[in-house]
Amino acid sequence: VVHLKRFSMENGDYAKNTMPVDFDPGRLDLSEYLHANSPEKAMPYRLYAVTNHCGRLNSGHYTALVCHGTTGEWLRFDDESVSTSSASGIN
Repeated sequence: VVHLKRFSMENGDYAKNTMPVDFDPGRLDLSEYLHANSPEKAMPYRLYAVTNHCGRLNSGHYTALVCHGTTGEWLRFDDESVSTSSASGIN
């Protein structure tokens, strides 16, 4: 699980970080962050799900994008609604 901190304290109030995060959903390589003595020399990951929050810290709405494990199709979950999506909608 990779969690990005999207809220910070500014002037006594919380502010949402809206800076876009761009990456290849097919391969996230964290090798450069491995300790020099790590037995692992590569640390590639494949993204399979993302949760999105629209709103403020104390209110808002969550949706999720999930890659189907068998078909590879991306699905968007929004309450009772499920629709097809694409990996391009993640970044």
